[in-house]
Amino acid sequence: MELYILRHGESEANAQHIHSGWSAVNLTQTGRRQAVSAGRLLQPLNFDRVICSDMPRAVQTAELALPGYQPEYTPQIREINTGDFTGKSRAQCMEEQPDVYPDCLAKRDYRLFHGENETDQFERVASFMQKLEQDGGDRTIAGVTHDGVLHAMLCYALGFPIDKSRLVVRNASVSHLSFQDGEWKIHQWGMTESFE
Repeated sequence: MELYILRHGESEANAQHIHSGWSAVNLTQTGRRQAVSAGRLLQPLNFDRVICSDMPRAVQTAELALPGYQPEYTPQIREINTGDFTGKSRAQCMEEQPDVYPDCLAKRDYRLFHGENETDQFERVASFMQKLEQDGGDRTIAGVTHDGVLHAMLCYALGFPIDKSRLVVRNASVSHLSFQDGEWKIHQWGMTESFE
């Protein structure tokens, strides 16, 4: 199985530096251009399946980057749920919860505020990856998802955790993994095409 994973283009939340979590934010004009640009990277490939997060920023990216395909939408590959911090900037969160927010952010743990932690997200993504392992066969699959999900996918494929602060996943970047004979391989990470 060949798996090409695309992070969504720049969202309104990315541009405003706010926690997006599970909120229904859209792409910016820059994000739309990024998605089209990523589509040029993927254009030579023929996909048997396209699987997409059900969040609008991912759905819009899929429509622009992969026209002509009918994506399968799933909540399994949503971004981490930031709970009550959703829609707020880091400065707002710090002002409202100065004693706990820095720790929540550092540990990616929003459970105290009705969200998820990194383990919750990883378990969702691991379940998704295990399903792909069972169903993927020799197919070529495209996925459209989020920064935190890509981090979880990489950790799953490698079999050990990576400090997220050391991992850059740019908007509309494409990563290529494969699964064969019970093993994941990472071929390319975070490819982008120049765009204006």
